[in-house]
Amino acid sequence: MEKEIDNFYLDYVAHKASTMTMYAKDRELIALIDTGATYSMISTDLYNSLPEECKISEGEPIKIVMANGDKTIAKQAKLKLQYFNFDTEIEFNVGDWENFSNSTEKAIGLKIDIILGITFFAREKLILDFDKLIVFKRIKEVKQ
Repeated sequence: MEKEIDNFYLDYVAHKASTMTMYAKDRELIALIDTGATYSMISTDLYNSLPEECKISEGEPIKIVMANGDKTIAKQAKLKLQYFNFDTEIEFNVGDWENFSNSTEKAIGLKIDIILGITFFAREKLILDFDKLIVFKRIKEVKQ
């Protein structure tokens, strides 16, 4: 259902601004919207458990500095996922992020599967509306 909001037509609106539901084939993933993260992240265990047809490519390991200053190594990988009925390819840093997921679950009561950084939102042309607490995708501009 298309509706007009602030001169844009929107087909899809997320239910919460802090998370998005994504899919790897039929598997539901809860994604944390992290505006303080540059890159998107997924745990090694979750990555390894995803269907092979979702895995597009893997890159070389890179060094990562976490928000708390810890340094770690992560593998780069590109996955094919779906959100709001759109197919997309997302580049992830794959590493041992289970501690983050567990602490997030304790803090907010929600199990987080993946973290989406701002490079994902910029590439997908998603708009975060902090006043209305929604995420939306610009489909087309309204002609004035």
